[in-house]
Amino acid sequence: MSNLSILILCGSSPRHLYVANALCKAGNPIAIVQETGSHWTLNKVLKLLKPSVFYRKASRWIRDRKRYSGNKEEAFFFAEQSAKLDQPDLVVSVPHINHPDVIKLAEQSQPDVIAVFGT
Repeated sequence: MSNLSILILCGSSPRHLYVANALCKAGNPIAIVQETGSHWTLNKVLKLLKPSVFYRKASRWIRDRKRYSGNKEEAFFFAEQSAKLDQPDLVVSVPHINHPDVIKLAEQSQPDVIAVFGT
């Protein structure tokens, strides 16, 4: 697999950085595409304020709060080091994963593999 060109689409949590680093070592990475976060629109805010959606988001935040406290995930994947990409120069930041720049990058680079994880 070491000769395959890889376009990596991932998040920025420690587990995503770990997988991106492993893919970079296993192949020929072209870019690591990460979302900077979605932009807020009036429609999105109105949707989030619907009681069923608000309850689901709030309960998930409360449920997952304990899981993410204390950097346990970072310690699991990176031991004593801080979570970081081995090749930060390959990062391409986009507002959201369906942004036209991602399609343009994929069309221009023609990777052998597009790996999607955690977006």
